[in-house]
Amino acid sequence: MIPSQWAQIRLLFEQALLLPPAERAGFLDANCGADEGLRAAVDSLLAADQGEALTGLNVQAAAPDLINAFGRDHDKHEREGMIGQKLGPWLLRAEIGRGGMGTVYLADRDDGEYTQQAALKVIRPSEDSVGQSLRFRAERQILASLTHPNIARLLDSGSATSGAPWLALEYVKGQTIARYCDQNRLDLEARLMLLCTVCNAVSHAHHRLVVHRDLKPSNILVDESGQVKLLDFGIAKLLQPETSSAITQTRIFTPEYAAPEQIRGEPITTGVDVYALGLLMFDLLCGLRPYGSTTSTPAAYEHAILWDEPMRPSRALAEQSESAALELAAARQLTPAALNARLQGDLDAIVRKALRKEPGQRYASVEAFSEDVKNYLERRPVGARQGNVRYVFSRFIERHALASAFALLAFVSLTGGLGAALWQADAARHERDLARREALTTAKALGFMKGVFQLADPAENLGRTVTAVDLLSKGKQDISFSLKTEPAVRAAMLNTLGEAYLGLGLAQESKPLLEEAVADARRLGEPLLLARSLAALGSTVHRLGDARGKEAMLREALALPLPQDPSGETLRGELEISLGSILTGRSQYAEGETWFRAGFARLERTDGNPEHTGVIPFSALLHSTQRAPEAATLLNRALNQARLQLPAQHPTIAALSAQLATNYVRQNQPEKGEPLLREALKVKIAIYGENHPSVDLTRHNLARLLTDLGRFPEAETIYLQVLASEIARDPDNSSRRAATEAGLARALLDSGRAAEAEPLWRSAQASAIAKWDELDAAVGITAIGLGRTLRELKRPAEALEQLAMAERVYSHLKENGTSSLATVRIERTRVWLEQARLPIDCSQARQGYEFFTEKGVKRGYAQMVLGACLAANGDETAALSLLTDGLKTLQTLQSELWPERRFAEAAWASTRGGR
Repeated sequence: MIPSQWAQIRLLFEQALLLPPAERAGFLDANCGADEGLRAAVDSLLAADQGEALTGLNVQAAAPDLINAFGRDHDKHEREGMIGQKLGPWLLRAEIGRGGMGTVYLADRDDGEYTQQAALKVIRPSEDSVGQSLRFRAERQILASLTHPNIARLLDSGSATSGAPWLALEYVKGQTIARYCDQNRLDLEARLMLLCTVCNAVSHAHHRLVVHRDLKPSNILVDESGQVKLLDFGIAKLLQPETSSAITQTRIFTPEYAAPEQIRGEPITTGVDVYALGLLMFDLLCGLRPYGSTTSTPAAYEHAILWDEPMRPSRALAEQSESAALELAAARQLTPAALNARLQGDLDAIVRKALRKEPGQRYASVEAFSEDVKNYLERRPVGARQGNVRYVFSRFIERHALASAFALLAFVSLTGGLGAALWQADAARHERDLARREALTTAKALGFMKGVFQLADPAENLGRTVTAVDLLSKGKQDISFSLKTEPAVRAAMLNTLGEAYLGLGLAQESKPLLEEAVADARRLGEPLLLARSLAALGSTVHRLGDARGKEAMLREALALPLPQDPSGETLRGELEISLGSILTGRSQYAEGETWFRAGFARLERTDGNPEHTGVIPFSALLHSTQRAPEAATLLNRALNQARLQLPAQHPTIAALSAQLATNYVRQNQPEKGEPLLREALKVKIAIYGENHPSVDLTRHNLARLLTDLGRFPEAETIYLQVLASEIARDPDNSSRRAATEAGLARALLDSGRAAEAEPLWRSAQASAIAKWDELDAAVGITAIGLGRTLRELKRPAEALEQLAMAERVYSHLKENGTSSLATVRIERTRVWLEQARLPIDCSQARQGYEFFTEKGVKRGYAQMVLGACLAANGDETAALSLLTDGLKTLQTLQSELWPERRFAEAAWASTRGGR
């Protein structure tokens, strides 16, 4: 038997199976004709399909002669002389797998360049060699376009001497995801987190217009470090193919993991992968199939996919024998009763939605599916469930999205934070009473929230508009009375209400709630709950200007015995990154970087996607330590990933865009940053409204960029808007206004209004000293600015005092202060020039000039100051060369409004006039 015969046998078998039994003989008479072997093969498969003794998809048991003959033919094609052959630089060592298209070998790089192993895939000859070769070449192009840490990467490609194409892929030494989960006895949360990682990889492919089409456990491995790797895009379909139509017309799939539209031969969309992920989730949850194990052939299973409704995971588990159920539950660290209770409800609903027959009724995207899984993990309402109390609440939020977005945080995050805290605290008794505890917690929480959301009832509010603040105020009033006997639920609710107030920019209202949450958590002795409460309170006091208070709370939280499961490790990673951010703000860069990198590594081990957490403050650290290119790479990677995974109008995308714009400003490319900042500001206003700290921060950065572009009136207008907003929000918090005052002072100074700038510099400096100390980088910034201002106001002695203060700051910061120290020396020379006490020591200006080696404004200005110094000392020949070159640079890069250019033109004219 040859492969072409098998294809004909399978086609006739599938067609006959869909007919009533009485019509099958006539159908086969008409289509098999005199070919007795063909008829016998199809009859044997049909008989096997009717056999009651066979279980599973065991065609081998039903028709061994047929399958063995087919296998021998394939072996003959695949094994002839391949082991030991060299393809390109790769030496084939052993066969490690076979698939529908080819054979996979373990290969070593054997060209003497370097040592590397690969999984090398060679096409298997078939009747449709042209079509199969095209599919293989399509796989090569697809793999080359996919760059994701959870997708096996393409290393090399070529063709054998026989003409058979091959691919060298990253060799993944690991287990299938299902086997890995079972052997490591992962609980449901850990399994679902791995599933979300798979979803991220599939989403990456979808955004590059690639559908995998054959997602199944054997194509998803977990390596020795616990990292997921997605394999075999060999039958993937480009949504916009540029290759032959033969690639998209061939029916290639694994029947057990095929979607109904694949079996029907309909156009392939991303819904195929959503369906396959639903099957994978079913497998990871209960180790079973949604259509049972009574379908004995691939065609029978395909029939079930087309016509039968899939079981719920909880029902599939309930139908198992006692011993089988015990084994499945034990692999998930649960009893059968506890596992069944966990599967019922949200998890059943998510799986059933992903397995709908019609693609349009499934999740709209892999991201939507993954988001619902995350909703379950975080104890938030899942979109797949309708008709219950939470669904009613979510519909209210949809109708009043902008008014109540942050109020909803109190509702949607409760069961995640509280449920995890209670679960971890009671781990030893987990299997015995988890279901009872979660039910009690949810009932109490929902009862409380129901009272809060009654305010949205027109009968209660008499038709007036209900805002997020109204809902939060109602919750704050009710919390002590409603949850008096449930301190754990109360603490969690205080946390979420406090965080919601903070999200609305109401830090003063947030603080007392979070202080109560911390006190309750201390009394309960729940480490996870206490750590979350401390982190939330730390964010609030930091917003109110107490950075040291936040640092102390973060260090206390990190000292707690947090659980070493995903919830505890994720929280610890977030705390480490927060501490790194605080230390960076205080110019303690070395220790800050240590905490950042520890947090990133921990989050990567936990969920594989730490890029969105802490990237912005870490990029600020990289800038402060003269590593702007590394910061740019980090920000671009995070922004690209966020754009793939999040809606366009998302605060994370806005924040990353704004920080990337700041990166451009710091690299003297402000014109590239302006559109990014304006778009980020537009998104933030849409999300938060006009008067919010996050909006003010982006406005501040835009004003600073406009100052760099010499558009001083625009910058001044925006700075004044930010300053008014900050004063209105918190009149007593001068430290929050310090950066705004400094930015406005610089805009006024650069536009020639030094007298107006002086009081702003002094206020900002006083706030910086009070918030940190006299050796902080923020103090140095204000000292340089105030020194320049006093020089313009003809007060050189005071200017030199400020520059001496700046020198102390940047000398203290050592290598992280070298650039600013060069600026201090140049500005000191400017003051000496104003004093006109000859001769002038030009060594300070020369040091600054020699430090700024790259052509730009800073080097051009340094040239002008050094040239002016040499000219003042009588060395006009050397001075004129520097002045001419520096003036040319500044005239190219700056308008005539800039103070550096005004000084340059005056210095050059003075020197030329002296000749």
